[in-house]
Amino acid sequence: QNLMIHVVYKINMVYPVNFLRNVALNASTTPYVFLNDFDFMPNFDLYSMLQHAVKQFTLDTQKRALVVPAFETVHYKNAHNPPLPKDKKILLEQEHKKWLRPFHILQWEKAHGYTNYRKWLSTDHSYVVKYHLHYEPYVVVHRNVTRYDQRFVGYGWNKVSHIMELNAQGYEFVVLPRAFVIHKYHPVSQQRKKLWMSDKYQLCLHQLEKQFHDDLVQKYQLKNHTH
Repeated sequence: QNLMIHVVYKINMVYPVNFLRNVALNASTTPYVFLNDFDFMPNFDLYSMLQHAVKQFTLDTQKRALVVPAFETVHYKNAHNPPLPKDKKILLEQEHKKWLRPFHILQWEKAHGYTNYRKWLSTDHSYVVKYHLHYEPYVVVHRNVTRYDQRFVGYGWNKVSHIMELNAQGYEFVVLPRAFVIHKYHPVSQQRKKLWMSDKYQLCLHQLEKQFHDDLVQKYQLKNHTH
């Protein structure tokens, strides 16, 4: 009874990632949603943590996005990896042994580094982080959150643009101290390979980034908003 299945047909060869995200958002039946990717495993008690957090931070009346830090296993292709941590205590032990690290900290630190993992690893309290360009954390928000920009298809800027718009709307980003998700390894997607291999794809994405930014500035009458 908690599972809904939707069939979406592509009209070309590009994966309609943000259209799919909006399908899920529009079909949600709960007042709050966790905007997460499918290839992440939550910590054991995440649901009850989030239930408490949305009340504590009054997401029904405040423009707040609750950040759930993301991690990845270091030797993710190794079949003998230790089991995924069920709580922060075990995560800290595995991080100390260098079995885990912040997600994409080596490939693209800007995506999640602004969560300030050094502080998260040493605190039991929530804290506010400042938005920076390219930040794309996984967040809990009210279900009436602005929808994803469906112009972004395939790979690149599909989540970045959404978080950027939340910042333009005045959202505050609050990092939860004991919540986390762990990335499950999978091969590189075909959409990502297409971006790497095509100069035309990269040029189109860059032009769309600029168009989105210009639209955002005009829509929200932003000043001193650099791209």
